[in-house]
Order: sequence, then structure tokens, then C-alpha cells
Amino acid sequence: MPLTKKILILGDSISAAFGMATEDGWAYLIQQKINQHSMPFNLINQSINGETSNGGLARINSLLQKHLPTLVIIELGANDALHGMPPEVIKDNLHELISRCQKLGAQVLLLALQTSNNYGDTYRSHFYQNYTALANEMNCLLAPDILSELNKKEELLQADGLHPTSAAQPLIAKKVWRYLLPLIKPVE
Repeated sequence: MPLTKKILILGDSISAAFGMATEDGWAYLIQQKINQHSMPFNLINQSINGETSNGGLARINSLLQKHLPTLVIIELGANDALHGMPPEVIKDNLHELISRCQKLGAQVLLLALQTSNNYGDTYRSHFYQNYTALANEMNCLLAPDILSELNKKEELLQADGLHPTSAAQPLIAKKVWRYLLPLIKPVE
């Protein structure tokens, strides 16, 4: 059996299973898929409710040193947008996060999110374009809007209208898995 490799998840409440048991969250469901396929990967979910890209930057070096991941899933930016942080600053922070991971030799899967329209269409468009631009600039894989299916069905969102319910977690896991699998699938 090959040595177990580590996948670090650095995210906010979307990845931290806000409002539900950890076992209901998409990260746990992904680990179950990995186990079902007998793949030598262990997910280390270091997501925190309310996390921002600044918070991720403050923690990333110690997390990389502690866990030595072969892959990092980054799901950050939404809380920055909720606080009105300029999209350019969010992009710079995400760029630095990706850069630090890649310097360690870790692959990066960037999970893109849409933001609410609180600051207008121009802000929303620039915010979302950050993810595509970063994936192209940094040569990392992008999972586009991982919550897109949820906005169509109210029952998939908690009462706050922002956080997915436990019923939504398999949909998120399925989308993330589609982009994660090529990065961890054994070469045949």
C-alpha cells in the first residue's frame, strides 16, 4: 500500500460544514469517496467559519509546514466580498496563497464562488473573474461556481440564504469530486 498523501482544505464556512454535523459536510463526503476507491489520500479540513483570504494567509505557512500536503483545496473569498474588500485585494491574497502552496510543491484546486450582488454587477463580475484569471496565471485547476445548483432551490439553503443545507452537500461534493479526481487518480 502506498504512503498516504495529504489533501489540505483551506476554506470558510462552506467547507467547514456550517450549521450541520461535520459528517454531513462535502469534505467528509469526499473523504468517503476517496476511501471507497481505496485511494491513498487523507483530507485535512482546516476550514473556519468566517475565514477570509487574510486569515488564510495568516495560517497557510504553519499549515503547510505541519501537514506537508501534496494538494491544497482553496475555497476562500466569499467573506472578503461580504465585507466589501476590493476584488483586486482578494485576487492578490489568493495569488499569494496559491504561490505559497506551489512553492512547497503542492498542487492547488481553487474552488470558485459567486458573491451576492450587494456591491453591484461590476463588483460581482470582477470578484468572480478573479478565480478564472488566477487559475490561468497560476496554472492551477479551477472548479467553477461550486454552489451554482443551490441558488435554484431554496430548500438547499439554510434560513440565512447563504449557507448550504446538509441536503446540498452531496451536490457540492459531486462537483468538487469531478475536479479533484483527475488530480488524485492513479496513472494507469
